Amino acid sequence: MAVIALPTLLAVAILDVGGTAIGHAKSCTTAAVANCGPWGYCDESIGTCICAPGREGPDCSRLRYPACRLHRDGEMACGTFVGPPSCACRLQCEALYGGMGRRAHELCWRPTDSAIGSTASARANGTSELSDFPADLETIEFRRAIWPAYVNCDRPAKKDSKKCSQDFGRMGPKRAVRALGGSPLPNQRCPLACSHRGTCLMPAEPRDRNAESRYPLAGGGAYCAPGGSSGCVPAAVRPAGQPACICHAGYSGEGCETADASKCFNGCSAHGRCTGRFCLCDRGWQGLDCSLPVAPRMAAATAAADPTAAATATAATAATAAAALARPTYAPTYIYPLPSSLSMEYVYQRDQLRRGQYYANLRFVEQALAKQDAVVADPEQAALFFVPVMVMQMVSTLWLTNPSPNPSPCPTPSPTPSPSPNPNPNQVSNLWHPYKYLEEVKDHLVHAYPYWNRSQGADHVFFLTTDRAGCWKPFAIKESIIITTLGFPAAEAYFGFESRLRWPRKGPQRRNNAYDTRRGSAATELDCYVPGKDVVVPVDAIVGQAEAAKLPRPGATFACRPPRKAKVLLFMGGAMSNMGRVEYSQGVRQAINRIYANDTDFVLGGSFTFDDLRDSVFCLAPSGW
Repeated sequence: MAVIALPTLLAVAILDVGGTAIGHAKSCTTAAVANCGPWGYCDESIGTCICAPGREGPDCSRLRYPACRLHRDGEMACGTFVGPPSCACRLQCEALYGGMGRRAHELCWRPTDSAIGSTASARANGTSELSDFPADLETIEFRRAIWPAYVNCDRPAKKDSKKCSQDFGRMGPKRAVRALGGSPLPNQRCPLACSHRGTCLMPAEPRDRNAESRYPLAGGGAYCAPGGSSGCVPAAVRPAGQPACICHAGYSGEGCETADASKCFNGCSAHGRCTGRFCLCDRGWQGLDCSLPVAPRMAAATAAADPTAAATATAATAATAAAALARPTYAPTYIYPLPSSLSMEYVYQRDQLRRGQYYANLRFVEQALAKQDAVVADPEQAALFFVPVMVMQMVSTLWLTNPSPNPSPCPTPSPTPSPSPNPNPNQVSNLWHPYKYLEEVKDHLVHAYPYWNRSQGADHVFFLTTDRAGCWKPFAIKESIIITTLGFPAAEAYFGFESRLRWPRKGPQRRNNAYDTRRGSAATELDCYVPGKDVVVPVDAIVGQAEAAKLPRPGATFACRPPRKAKVLLFMGGAMSNMGRVEYSQGVRQAINRIYANDTDFVLGGSFTFDDLRDSVFCLAPSGW
């Protein structure tokens, strides 16, 4: 057994894996790169196109939510669509992202001649091929987020329901204009046509404060008149009666022409273009942040097709290798370029570079990519394989209502039948169980690469978040290294019922919130954390500037301050909800709250600062959510 250090955050112990790597070398010819189109780039490590969010297929030409474009050649946006999209767009987003796709948009619009005969036809019959407003607003109607209802209007008993009526969820045009803070217009009426990255609006005078907050105008009210070499002439004040853009998230400028590179991993490392929060890498570079130069072996394969690009990539690789000699060496790790539909698309559309408890995996990926001596571009040179699953971000009905959206030729059988999926897409969040999703990812790796079968996934690394982290993994990845924020060395069904683990083991408590407490299920058989294999890391804590100033500087000797006079005996932050569930907090919070809720020496619940902790004799941080 050898201990191998991974970038910055962890050290893991893995078994030496025998076997010879199966050749997986592919090359990106000039033709292949050209076929990726304007919305993808060719990854030299696999010789296939990496597509921007919303696009897929061998040449990135297949559209996942086409109604979310403002132009036929424009980019697609779901959660990042700030203005009112077409209802067809919102329904397509909801089909992919579940309730998040619906709640992201207060309003949507659809042609008035799209009659609604049933819920099924409301979802199937479209409304608009694009989300650019028509010139004649009399031809459209607005619908609120409650439409269409989660009711099967095709059933005879429901046909007369209010939720199945023609007017359910409809918002009148005057009220819609007030909610938007103006009248929507075709994009061609706005500066630069909003670069097809935003919605054109004629602002109302004055504009409603809520509308200003929900639908902010580009430039904060400044004006950019059409004209000039760039199509825009900046001006200090927007004249009355002039239209303005509502830009998609991640874009700014009067015509939404400026992309915010900070919304992309490491700003695309100066080797790519940040587009829709996605790094569109330059030729010769690859990776989530375009930081990986093409390996010499792969550059040689494309030299005949494009000698200039190959030479550039080879020089960059040599420079990177030389720089790595002056830094510590980590286990060479390959980060899989998963299809966006299985991984990063949900991050690009909703959670890019967010911080907090459930987003430590994003911070890990960002920091790992920044370690140029840790991540390799060529999988044949890797000792570890990191699978960038975004479990917390994949809040979708896709794997809940359809266990195999794209079934592989050899699906992994489950040891026991799975319970029925959650029928309400609004009820999934940090508590959803991603078993089917992770099985699908594993099946993709098995059939797209030769590396999983060499070790049955023992040299593959998954970073799992959500409330139960490593507890929610399927049998399919049980041999893999799991990075987790919860070091519970038993199965999920025993969480809060640890006494049942004593000898003789009584078996799991049936009445708890584990996914499946039947014998043979993952929740009863697979330990959340396996010492010697898995890695426990801290959650990504957010500390404000005022609080950070109170912390010792990295590397500095920490001197304890003179003890302060304690104001309270015990401080316990966090939520006090779910108190009726024994497995919540493993019973600790419930017991303390029951005994000391009215004791002024005890502060229970809520947020806190470092000063709150210093003012207490004892601080308690039991598990919970």
